[in-house]
Amino acid sequence: MVVFNPLKPQSSLANLVVLVLGENWQLNARGVHLAVCSDFNRPVSFQAVHKALKKLGEECIVEKSGKNYSINLEWVDSMIIFCEKIKEKNQLIG
Repeated sequence: MVVFNPLKPQSSLANLVVLVLGENWQLNARGVHLAVCSDFNRPVSFQAVHKALKKLGEECIVEKSGKNYSINLEWVDSMIIFCEKIKEKNQLIG
C-alpha cells in the first residue's frame, strides 16, 4: 500500500514521484526518473521509478495515457474530501 505523506515528502520514492507529477503534468517514465534524480538529488534507478509508477497506477493514484503519466484527479478529489472529513470531526471533538 502506497500512502502519500506530505509531512515527509522525501520519505519514499512513491512520494517523490507524486511530488514530481504534481509539479510537472504529463511526464513519461524517463522524465519522472530525471526529475527525481535532479530535483531531489536522489540517485535511483530507472527501474525503481518505473516500479513505483506501476504501483501508483495499480492504486489509482497515477494514470497512464500513452507513454505519459499524470496524477489521477479523482484521487486528488477523494483525498481532499477525506482530509476535510477528518478536520471536521477533530474540530467537533476539540
